[in-house]
Amino acid sequence: MLSGFFEAMGKPWILPSILKSITGTPPPCTEGNREKSTSPLIRSIHYAFDPVPADHDVPTSSDFFPHLRECLQHPPHDECVYIQPTDLRVPWPTSFPAAVQCKHWREVEQSARELLDEIVSEIQKEAQSRSQSQDKSGGRLLSTQLGASPDALPQKKLHEVLETAVTGTIYMFPAANVARARIMAKAILLIFLHDDVVEAHDGSDAGETFLDLLLQSDRLPQTPPPEGDAEPGLPWRQRILREFVKEVLTEDPISGLELLQGLKIWSQHTRSHILKDQDQMANYTNLQDYVEYRMDDLAADFDHAAIHFTTNVHPTATEIAGLSTIRRLYLIHASLTNDLYSYAKELHDLNTRGCTMINSVRVLQNNMMVGDNTAKGILRRILLDVERQLHVEQQRLRMDAATTETQNIIAQAVVQSLAGNLFYSATTYRYARVVEGAKLE
Repeated sequence: MLSGFFEAMGKPWILPSILKSITGTPPPCTEGNREKSTSPLIRSIHYAFDPVPADHDVPTSSDFFPHLRECLQHPPHDECVYIQPTDLRVPWPTSFPAAVQCKHWREVEQSARELLDEIVSEIQKEAQSRSQSQDKSGGRLLSTQLGASPDALPQKKLHEVLETAVTGTIYMFPAANVARARIMAKAILLIFLHDDVVEAHDGSDAGETFLDLLLQSDRLPQTPPPEGDAEPGLPWRQRILREFVKEVLTEDPISGLELLQGLKIWSQHTRSHILKDQDQMANYTNLQDYVEYRMDDLAADFDHAAIHFTTNVHPTATEIAGLSTIRRLYLIHASLTNDLYSYAKELHDLNTRGCTMINSVRVLQNNMMVGDNTAKGILRRILLDVERQLHVEQQRLRMDAATTETQNIIAQAVVQSLAGNLFYSATTYRYARVVEGAKLE
């Protein structure tokens, strides 16, 4: 029974800003002109950009990650599609020879849309019980915060969160089968709904989100609830999360539980650290200190669990310990890539909404007294060196007779995930919408 797990926390429910003033269902994931793919398995894109100006860029190596190159030339029969990004007009300044995408992007879209539709429907039902003046006030507040009319804004923001859930799933965790890809889409959707609330309300004082419900109990359920165990009158937010937990644990009670624990740990981090970290942002004296913070902020436990869940492996503690170097390189590369590509968006939010900027480009600017383009070029060099280290470590693992099959699967998934994260970052509407010239014509 999960009655204690899903009891109300007693805090007010605060909607993510993207879900306020909603008057309709989420728009389709398609928008505008897209770069048409040559295969129905490849999801089309409509944005692409490189944040580093050409005069600050650096050469890349074409000799790294031979297994990924081999998959591009001779695709294996698995859940992934291997992409040459430049064929889709996506700048590709990296040592990764290919990007990777999950084949099941249509099912991922459907899963994310179904969950978001359900949330929107429940919000609309609640809105009917509010007074007309309260509804208008909420719309005015939203338009003031984000600089758009209450009628136009939600559709654009719903498109953003839906696209993020879909593309984050299919590019970062491409090895998932259909069932697990659908689950990952829901997990990433819940992450971004939570993140929106925390950022808008400075962390600890924000109201309850879906992921906050995971913080109610010291112990997560170990097995899915039995059929017919639903509690009568369970509030809709608890019901939605309960169904998600059941779906995760039914699919895989081992790595599924690890995935839920990762969500819980990250949710707790966002509540307990954001104010302190914002205050300390200006005091980072070197990039290493900042990276240590950033790896926690990236949802490290969730990311590692997601790789295990989507590749259907259950590593032992000994196997995980043997992967410590590649796991750390994974977090460094993922966090710095996100910083580099999100810099324009964060700068826009700083200038238009007064949001705090927490970004490694800014750390390099402040500590090296250089302009942002120079700082971006330095960060690109760091990323390429991390890729070199990643290649060396993966090759070491492949050549070591003591490396297990599970470890090799995880190491390969790390490389795929990082290549996918780079492709996601270079094409996501979330980052590209503020970058001039990013929209593909």
